[in-house]
Amino acid sequence: MDKMKRFFYFLLITQGVLANDLQNYLLPEYKELFATKLQKELATKRFDTLSWIAPITLSYSKTWSNQITARHHLQKSFSISINQPIFRFGGIYYGIKFAKSKYNLNVLAIKEQEKKLIIKLFSLLFQIRKNKLAIQKAKLQITNATIRVKKTKELFEAGLSNSLNLDDELIKLNEAKLALLHLQEQQNELLHAFKQLSNKSYKSIPLPKLRIVSKKEFLYNNFAIKKAQRAYINAINAQKVTIAKYLPTISLNANYNYTTPSDFARRKHFSSYGLTISLPLSMNSFNDIQRAKLAKLESALDIKTTQIAQNEVYEAKVKNIFFIKQKEALAKKEAMLYKRLYNQTKALFEAGQKSKDDVKLFYNSFKIKQLDSKIYYFEKELELLKLYEKMEQ
Repeated sequence: MDKMKRFFYFLLITQGVLANDLQNYLLPEYKELFATKLQKELATKRFDTLSWIAPITLSYSKTWSNQITARHHLQKSFSISINQPIFRFGGIYYGIKFAKSKYNLNVLAIKEQEKKLIIKLFSLLFQIRKNKLAIQKAKLQITNATIRVKKTKELFEAGLSNSLNLDDELIKLNEAKLALLHLQEQQNELLHAFKQLSNKSYKSIPLPKLRIVSKKEFLYNNFAIKKAQRAYINAINAQKVTIAKYLPTISLNANYNYTTPSDFARRKHFSSYGLTISLPLSMNSFNDIQRAKLAKLESALDIKTTQIAQNEVYEAKVKNIFFIKQKEALAKKEAMLYKRLYNQTKALFEAGQKSKDDVKLFYNSFKIKQLDSKIYYFEKELELLKLYEKMEQ
């Protein structure tokens, strides 16, 4: 197991595909979609950051009144007013911090969505290549099954085998043919799924060569852990904002007025300004503050549970990859065994002691084991992609 851990203590790298250019393989519409989402979050952050600034109210009116004289008198008025909170016991400061922390959390979620889509694209690429090998393997298995049916039939006709053996071989041949059809159907579905994500040919996209990351690197760059950490910071700011809602607020009030002279208003221009201290009294204030406090506690606990879960995800994937590599090594050994059997059978065929079908049977078995080795390689890469999907970097 120590040898396994040393082997897997490598940095994940990509060859032939630069990480910053991966999104270029997606459909342009997806690139535009994620760019729009990021722009929307930025606009929301700017709005929320400045939401504490009160609007300036402009007012203009015309009034006809006969309250003083029998004839209606026209009066025009124009005013500018503002009621701006200037101190909320930290409410303004933490309101701005809350807007920024919420933005950071949402941007990370968008990056994760984009990363998952990119990983899905490359996962489909690996599956398509793997499935092509599986189709080649299935065709060789059909050829071998056909040879076995032929040999069993000859033995049956010579009275050296019973009908059950022939029936078994015919069933295996039919199963091999059905397996090939299933693989071809699966390949068609994979190609259509790929076209939903990219307008490029799957043959033109180079596959990344992946290596495992260390556990420390995986946990440090883990999307789920980072989101939990940012959600905790967001919950802290939200709690501060909630508490500030129920503390005194000092506001600046200012007005500027212009009106035409009348019996009611003898001055054309006048202004007023002052300070207001207000304190909201709510029966639900305690419950609101307690709810925010518990939300912060929940976020703190979520970090710990997420770290535990992602640690187990890493351990499980590493073990899966280790077992796949063992299978890959076993397939290579079996391929070498069948290669020796093929060479021996070929020599016996040349000596007239074996048939051409015997040679073909062992040669196909040798090629099947070679394909198995390559299929296991793609299975390993698919497991690595599942790790890479969970990392921001």
